Amino acid sequence: MLSIGQYSSGKRSPTFPGQDDFQGDIVTEREITDLSVFTGKKVLVAGFGKSALDMATFAVDQASEVHHLFRTPRWMLPFRILGVHYSRLLFCRMGTFLMPSWVQPTATEAFIHRKLGVLVRGNWRLVQSIVRFQKYLLGLGKSAVVKRRLASLTPKHDIVSDFRSASAMQPQMYLKHIAQERLLPHQGELQGFTKSGAVLADGHTIDCDLVVLSLGSGSPIFPFLPATYRSLLENEPDGVQLYRHLLHPDIPRLAFAGFNHGFMHVPAVEIGMLWLSAVLNDDLTLPGAGEMRQSMESVRQWKRDHVNFEPSRSCAVNTRFQQYLDVLLQDLGLNPYRKMPNILAELFSQYGPDDYVDIFEEYRAGRTQRSEILRTLALDT
Repeated sequence: MLSIGQYSSGKRSPTFPGQDDFQGDIVTEREITDLSVFTGKKVLVAGFGKSALDMATFAVDQASEVHHLFRTPRWMLPFRILGVHYSRLLFCRMGTFLMPSWVQPTATEAFIHRKLGVLVRGNWRLVQSIVRFQKYLLGLGKSAVVKRRLASLTPKHDIVSDFRSASAMQPQMYLKHIAQERLLPHQGELQGFTKSGAVLADGHTIDCDLVVLSLGSGSPIFPFLPATYRSLLENEPDGVQLYRHLLHPDIPRLAFAGFNHGFMHVPAVEIGMLWLSAVLNDDLTLPGAGEMRQSMESVRQWKRDHVNFEPSRSCAVNTRFQQYLDVLLQDLGLNPYRKMPNILAELFSQYGPDDYVDIFEEYRAGRTQRSEILRTLALDT
């Protein structure tokens, strides 16, 4: 069992022209262990993932200046949407019903996406509009410069394509700091350095003496495995796609924990381990290797068609956690609707880890009552 997670390659820290002449410090966010490192500094944070947003926000109260540099803005998921915590909207069954995914594990969900696509698209357009509107409100009464800065943070692509392995959560003070001109966003590309700062691809310069590179991680690597296995796992630029996000049909006696990363990560890992134990105990029959490869490729291709690139795109279920867990539970002969028979709670109440606390006992009880061996469903995930 490998439990190394999807970020085993470490943080990306490319070398730039003029870097040796730069008189400040260049670090990644993993090297920052104390916020006092920002004190009195002119800080430049490069990147637009969750860590970059956090670093830029943290630096504001410590630094003399804070600049946030990014090539392409991503949709930031605010903690509150019209005053409601995002998890109450996304983590209820009704919210996940409307989440586009490579699999719709129930008949109701499949019907919604195949026959009521206009409803699904309309839902996410509404979410985008609300996020834009909340940003617009912060710009009311502000200068034209501030309004342009806020507008530069709105992506041109749709919000669903940004639900990848790690969604960009919007720190609560990030946009407020921009509206107050305490945090200065710059859309551009880091080209190199001078003695006193950073040079962008368009020729503009930013004076700084501390640069935080928050550019994400590379695809997972497995240097401890034989070369034949490494070639199976490391050949794709967007990471390793596994069958059920748990195992590879061409690598015997090896399974993976943590490559089913999502918003409900701990239950996903534990249910994944229960699924693997059923396989190892000959209580769950897998399809043939060819069928598993075909399933893996189907999921990978869906992600490539619908989710923006990142080196770990194939290694996660992210906001599709509900669909993923539903498939694993049905493979194990368990009911995925954990809040039933209360239909209102099932549809509108937030799902959490406590909804899955009884699955081990349910599985053991079901195994003693069954005479036949389980088979995985003909669903890709």
